Amino acid sequence: LFGTEQSLLRERERLRVTLQSIREGVVAAGVDGKIQLINRHASELTGWSVAEAEEWPLADVVRLRAPHPGGGIGDLLSRASSTGAVLPLGADAVLSARDGAERAVAGSVAPIIDASGATSGAVIVFRDVTGQKRAEERTRLLASIVESSDDAIFTKDLDGTVTSWNRGAERIYGFTEQEMLGAPVAVLCPPERAAELQTILETLRAGAHVEHLEPERVRKDGRRVP
Repeated sequence: LFGTEQSLLRERERLRVTLQSIREGVVAAGVDGKIQLINRHASELTGWSVAEAEEWPLADVVRLRAPHPGGGIGDLLSRASSTGAVLPLGADAVLSARDGAERAVAGSVAPIIDASGATSGAVIVFRDVTGQKRAEERTRLLASIVESSDDAIFTKDLDGTVTSWNRGAERIYGFTEQEMLGAPVAVLCPPERAAELQTILETLRAGAHVEHLEPERVRKDGRRVP
């Protein structure tokens, strides 16, 4: 019996250390909605210390705001417990910390099933995705700027294959995006300037910039474009 107790204590300590070490917030609550366990990362994200949060109502600590009805932590917990399903927090879930700071979070809520098959609580696992969301917004902004520009803006790989093609390029060169994606950029180059294009690609492969270029190119209809 003593040996069994020692083994259980070691196993419990191993699980505690593991939970405290992972870089995701983990909070477990009983069927009464009170927190039974909260790890260090969840404490940092919510602003509640481990000692303060335990035995406190989960909804008061993990204050989740979602843009759609039924997206609050209380609703998610209730649905997870009643259905036995793992539920996502939602694509636009926001966590309000104790000091009022808000962070975009991603994660899930899952029921805790005991050995008898009964639901004994639920666990929420979440991570801060604020930086990722900002990067995605910046990418969308840059893409919209490129797409709305009157200038021809396109990208190619170092073999000269076109990988993106904006509306300005369609207007100036006459080729649609569908026609140019995957096509060699050489289709825009007059035959007598093929060596110039090769020099540009070799310069780019070497990691250098090509500046103040004034090439002549060919439209889809054959007209020259200075």
